Amino acid sequence: MLKWKAHTSKVRQLAYSPDGTLLLSVAEGVKTLRLWNPTTGIKVRELRDQWVIYGAAFSSNGRFLATYSEVAVVVIWDRETWLPIAELCDRETSEGPDFAPDSSAVVACGRKRVSLWTKPGQPDPKSIRGELKDKRKPDRVFTNEQESFHYFHCVRFSPDGRFIAASREDNTTVWSVARGKLVRSVGHRSTPTQTTLAISPDSERVAVGHGKQVDIWPIERDGPVVTLRGHKLFVWGLGFTKDGRSVITAGSDGTVRFWDADSGAEHRSFDWRIGKLYSAALSPDGLTCAIGSEDGHIVVWDVDS
Repeated sequence: MLKWKAHTSKVRQLAYSPDGTLLLSVAEGVKTLRLWNPTTGIKVRELRDQWVIYGAAFSSNGRFLATYSEVAVVVIWDRETWLPIAELCDRETSEGPDFAPDSSAVVACGRKRVSLWTKPGQPDPKSIRGELKDKRKPDRVFTNEQESFHYFHCVRFSPDGRFIAASREDNTTVWSVARGKLVRSVGHRSTPTQTTLAISPDSERVAVGHGKQVDIWPIERDGPVVTLRGHKLFVWGLGFTKDGRSVITAGSDGTVRFWDADSGAEHRSFDWRIGKLYSAALSPDGLTCAIGSEDGHIVVWDVDS
């Protein structure tokens, strides 16, 4: 187990690079993103934006990193130079980003929509550090007109690239990327916190964390919902293991839990004594897990330990 102090505020997101050699961390209320060696805890690089960064994602081809800021701008960074090469904007969005599995598109989400930009890695010098009107507008928009006072604040591509899912406090929606049509819209009990979601490696199921529980349901058909219950406080981190058989959750009760994705039974629970947890990530090979805490700590450990 490796533990280090990464930030002075809450670690709101963690993500591994596709080759597993870097771990990115996004902290609450700061304009920087930090990249770490996950085997040593040593900081490798720090990227600075003009605005507070809300989220980030690596492209699967290893060439780009995207950040999403408080002014609804997605910045695309070239990983060879670590300089921004394009800035994308839709003022109707409020959270993001996520890359398509083939790196051909990037998405962000807002109150009633998900915005998609194609060819995100295409250099656009005019958009860099210019006015908002000069930044690239989305190529496609996916909407859900169902009445809701809540914003979508978590968006994910399915691993096969066929679907986009977005969740909000009272609803999770799945669209077909090819057709742009609604596939499923599933309501759940409204919670006072943001929801989180993950899609299974076979792209057949979506897991949605809302409040203290997680619901897992089929994407393209009606079927039984598997519910994971056990956290004493809200669930913030969520993901499927590489084989899709287990789900990992991290909560503000300070615990990380592994669950059977089919039965909902809890396998294991960890408490690393670093306080409330707000983020979690599994390495691409599925062998290690990283969690981030309210006071800025990161813990990385071998899943099978």
